[in-house]
Amino acid sequence: RIVGLVDKLLAYSRSLHSGRLSAAEAESVAKRISEADNEVDNAVRQLYAITEPELDTLEDKSRLAAEKLS
Repeated sequence: RIVGLVDKLLAYSRSLHSGRLSAAEAESVAKRISEADNEVDNAVRQLYAITEPELDTLEDKSRLAAEKLS
């Protein structure tokens, strides 16, 4: 399932960056990318049985790492 979702994300990304989409089409593809990304996140959480407290910790660490990079 995750592999299929990632394949979908890659296809959407190629389409979005192809330069051949209208603004409305690009917006639609960007929305599909966001939805597929959320599906991947949920599938990974289920696969590893990540609890809400664990997820909060991961998100906090991710946010801190991103702040260090900027």
